[in-house]
Amino acid sequence: MAATQADAPVVALIGMRGAGKTTLGRDAAKMLGFDFDDLDEVITRAAGGKLPPQIVAEQGWEAFRALEADCFQKAASGSKAKIIACGGGIIETSRGMDLMSSHHPVVLIDRPIDDIVKTLEGDPSAQVHRASLGEHPRDTYKRRLPKYVQAADFRFPVALGESDLHSLTSAFARFVSSAVGCLSPAVVSDSFFITLTAADYGEVSAEILRSAARAADVLEFRVDLLGSLDHGNIVHQVALVRRIAPGTPLLYTVRSVDHGGKFAGSEDEYFELNILGLQLCAEFLDVECTWSTPKIAALAARKGPTKLVGSYHNFDRMLDRTELADVYKKCLLEGTAAIAKVVVKPQVREDNWAVQEAGKASVPDTAAFIGLCLGETGKLSRVLNQVMCPSMHPGLTPGAPGQMSVKDILSIRRSLSLFGTSRQFAVISPWESSCTTECSKVSGFYRDMFSAYFRLAGLPHACIVDYASTAEEASRLACLASTGGTLLLDVLCGHYSPEVEEATGLCLSTLAKSSTYVDCIAAGDTKPAGHSVKSQALVDKLETKAQKRTVLVLGSGPSKNAILGGLRAAGFEETRVCDVTGSSGAASSELWEPSEVRSCKTLDVVVSLESEWPADLLDETFKPVFQALKPKVIDASPLFPNVAPKWMEVAKGAGCEAVCSHEFGLKEAEICLKTWLGEVNESCVAKARREVRESQTFIRLG
Repeated sequence: MAATQADAPVVALIGMRGAGKTTLGRDAAKMLGFDFDDLDEVITRAAGGKLPPQIVAEQGWEAFRALEADCFQKAASGSKAKIIACGGGIIETSRGMDLMSSHHPVVLIDRPIDDIVKTLEGDPSAQVHRASLGEHPRDTYKRRLPKYVQAADFRFPVALGESDLHSLTSAFARFVSSAVGCLSPAVVSDSFFITLTAADYGEVSAEILRSAARAADVLEFRVDLLGSLDHGNIVHQVALVRRIAPGTPLLYTVRSVDHGGKFAGSEDEYFELNILGLQLCAEFLDVECTWSTPKIAALAARKGPTKLVGSYHNFDRMLDRTELADVYKKCLLEGTAAIAKVVVKPQVREDNWAVQEAGKASVPDTAAFIGLCLGETGKLSRVLNQVMCPSMHPGLTPGAPGQMSVKDILSIRRSLSLFGTSRQFAVISPWESSCTTECSKVSGFYRDMFSAYFRLAGLPHACIVDYASTAEEASRLACLASTGGTLLLDVLCGHYSPEVEEATGLCLSTLAKSSTYVDCIAAGDTKPAGHSVKSQALVDKLETKAQKRTVLVLGSGPSKNAILGGLRAAGFEETRVCDVTGSSGAASSELWEPSEVRSCKTLDVVVSLESEWPADLLDETFKPVFQALKPKVIDASPLFPNVAPKWMEVAKGAGCEAVCSHEFGLKEAEICLKTWLGEVNESCVAKARREVRESQTFIRLG
């Protein structure tokens, strides 16, 4: 992630002591490749080792708060991406509030006070480094909450009783990534949202929510249908949905009575509820275009990473084409909306085409539109509508008359060949290791290659970078109708097995099955197909190799199975493994000790899964082998260094044909495009390769 940001964000965390600021902040910073500061620790260093209670006892609260503000300013002034866990009372003074108000982004860790009290009372010894509040935490919380909300740009909701720290940390890392603009959902053809219509998600089957998340690109969170519109309840309900459906974007909707919903409050209340949606970092926010234009503009000015959906609903009549054009333009919200949504009551079947045609004529290419007709007569419009089509789940009450399930709509589109033209393609890395600067460079490398090809070939597709903790989580995006394909990186690839194949619904290619390795998923007619592009890239790179007797694989890691599968497919007579990490997992008959490598008489190819080799192994074993046997060497390691590894320089100096990790990665990207699209424009592929070579720091050999 760090490598994709134009400016290095400094994220300030606020909230009560015991909310989890330090724990979540430190762990998420590791996942994101950010620096981390606990402001209490910064204060202690600045005070010569004195803990906050001692500073307060000796100098009083006023002096402590002044030091706290000074330390925050210093900690926030660096040039690197960072998360700062502030003390719970930083908002107690006017200077502290001014600092938070002028800083961006500020994230409130919004944990229920009942859980905070349990934490504080459950381990009194852990509070010795904190000064006494002089009052019960509930009283402090009640007094501070309005200031926290006022100071916060975003509120990270924690569900009551949440105890799964690993999942919560991943959710928080995703939340921060979205807040700083690193994660943003694509708006493409054949995308859907399913409307959530429950009054309390604590009473909804978790499997129903998971099923809805697997079927739709986005879940519409209908605020107006909740049992209570108290802000605390809304925060809790969002936390419940995000916990059950991690990674699924939310469309936050407050539907008024005039537009067919249940919200009957004032205009001020409407916008207060929508500001809460922005603070909750909803990926999409529905804004009814009939409210006050100045207030809509003010809301749009603070939308941040959230995409706005300008909407209009008329349950009484059909609009003529001039009226439709005017309404679509109004739903663009003065150019701030990503999607314009118009819903009307049809009179005849032809109205389904009219609302679609008006959208195409009125909405510029820089935005998308949703054009729908209500009821049975309007069902055809849901088949025709290409982007973010509202849908229902069989286990939930429909959100509007005429809503159909995603499965039914797709079935009709398939039978009538009505699928759209644009797709999203995703490069997915694991949360646990791939948000560091080095791994972000890898995901950015592939994204740039794919994006360049789509642009050069004149294709309307979008390429995004996303993150997942498991192969199953990654497969959610891969299985959407809007997704043309995904490329999986690092440990996500090696998790595929017959059990995972059955659980995710993937159909594995012959090469993927033989190597038990999937790194590329492509959309299929009935279900997505898993492929091993790393295996195929190796086959292609060795296609012209005349001698295919002995090959040596150096190292281990998640991609070893892909390499071994590719070598079998390439037809090598003998494959050996040299273990430099102590974890090769190779059978004893396959494993070569360094002494056996030195004495070998034939060695046609060396494939390395490690970017660096031990110096003694290189000097004493491989340098002589390179000079004597001149094998072809291929760097298939997962990272793309800015300079050639020493082992490759030695091989090249000995006269060996060498393929660096960048060139191997480009071959993988080329195969991935062909797997996704079926066929490619070779000229555009070559141009895209040149663009990536020129924009990336490529290794130069020879």
